[in-house]
Amino acid sequence: MSQVSSSNGKISLYNLIQSHLVEINHLKKQCKTKQCRRNLQRIPRHMRRRAASNNPKRLPKSIQELIKENDIKNLKKRKKIRKRHWKKRSKDPRKSDLHVWFAKRFKLVFCWNQFVPYKNNVKNQRILYRNLTKGYTAFYLPFVKFVLIENSNFCDHISEFCSAEDNEFLRDIPDGNILTIHLHQPGKYPDCLIGPCRIIKMNRGKKFLLMIHILVCEELISKFNENHQMSYEILECSQIQLFGKESLKRIKNKVLSKFQLEGVPFDQFQFFDIKNQIKLDGWEEFLTKINRPNEESIAIKRIIISNSIESLTIIVPRQILRKVWNSINFNMAHLVGGIRDLEVMTLNFSSSFFPNIGYLDCISNRSTLINYPLLNGQKIHIVRNQKFIQELIDQNYNLLTIKKFVNETQSSSIDSFVQIVLKYLKGKPKKMDKILLPNTQKSSTIIKFMKIENLENFIDKNEANDTVIGYVEYGCFDMNFARCRAFGIISLDGLERLIRFNQAIKYVEDDANSIKYSAIFALTKSQYNHLNLVTIELVNPETII
Repeated sequence: MSQVSSSNGKISLYNLIQSHLVEINHLKKQCKTKQCRRNLQRIPRHMRRRAASNNPKRLPKSIQELIKENDIKNLKKRKKIRKRHWKKRSKDPRKSDLHVWFAKRFKLVFCWNQFVPYKNNVKNQRILYRNLTKGYTAFYLPFVKFVLIENSNFCDHISEFCSAEDNEFLRDIPDGNILTIHLHQPGKYPDCLIGPCRIIKMNRGKKFLLMIHILVCEELISKFNENHQMSYEILECSQIQLFGKESLKRIKNKVLSKFQLEGVPFDQFQFFDIKNQIKLDGWEEFLTKINRPNEESIAIKRIIISNSIESLTIIVPRQILRKVWNSINFNMAHLVGGIRDLEVMTLNFSSSFFPNIGYLDCISNRSTLINYPLLNGQKIHIVRNQKFIQELIDQNYNLLTIKKFVNETQSSSIDSFVQIVLKYLKGKPKKMDKILLPNTQKSSTIIKFMKIENLENFIDKNEANDTVIGYVEYGCFDMNFARCRAFGIISLDGLERLIRFNQAIKYVEDDANSIKYSAIFALTKSQYNHLNLVTIELVNPETII
């Protein structure tokens, strides 16, 4: 150091370089070396794996030729998966035809006796929301089954499983139209709900195609085998659902590029033969090509949902499912959603999703009623009479309409509930939160919240005075509303009492101004006794999936 620094305290640059000359020459020699030391360093940066391996067999073949043969021979040989093993994997009934594709990109959950994609590994919730109006989003529904029934007396047999009104609609609809009905156990309507069923009438009522959930399919087929000698066939088809403004454009560009799809009508299935590039006439011709391995045909139906959002239902035979799915979602895996995204979407559309949302009274959910004290041990019935609900909404929740319906239809042994959507003014919803009828102590909470929007100072922890009239079934943050929304049920008796309470506080005096509130206010209470103020709306949900 004394040679580098001079007597006046300054550093000599020449002496500093001379002292590090050995290190500098070593670096220059390393930079002139043409061959990299590690095999991975010979690959361009864009071709390198994130989890690098020293195994030269995992490198591109063009680089493997430059590696010494001794390095390759010294590697341990890996055990190969035998052919019979991966064939056994593909025959697993719990795995769908696209199981490998989703296993690499999704978190899977085991429900309904099979592995179902739950959510994408990419954080794509906001992307899916934006593409509902600007682009498209894709969903694969492995839990939807297709059952073909050839029986001219099918309407007579199905009358035991549904209401008389639904059976009349089924007899009157023309060929090719779709009708959604709710099935119950034979002779037990309105109790013991099995689930929803979509029925397509064909060949003047001689053939019927059922589009049903796998839980409904198992229950319905077992009942058919017990009571009726009815022939049926489970078709090897799958359903792909697209949502968004450019859904039809995506199908045209990737699958049906040689067809004119601009004039495709809504609410009607259209059939296309991809291999021969022709348009099929109807269901009869499409069904004959489903089980043929060399045929490539699909069925498409356009639907308009709320807020002019377009949906596309695609029925794809099993032999071309992977081909069609890979064509639609090539390099677009971030636009694919799972069950979690379907639940959020159905809440945004104020619709239902079997069996997770809107079907607490079905047989498959009876075991979960233990968590709901108001529902446990009782026969419950969720009113799905569209005429009554629409009349109640149009008449601004008329109390006489509720009383008239209760007197005509409600049995003393069955409690009737209606489905509602809750808008949270503050707080987050959680499953099994209680919907309360505000008492005299909590009425001041609602009135003061209308003015100052502060609920924490008015929380009443006296649970003895709380009257539970309903429950929250599912809730999440709504990007349209910019606050939380939830889906729940409320008893008809509780709805009547809640309307009477809101009529008493309809007008709020604020000095010289009189403010009118048309919304119905209620309170929700979590398991930790946290109160949230909500407004409720009566809905008439339809099953869009």
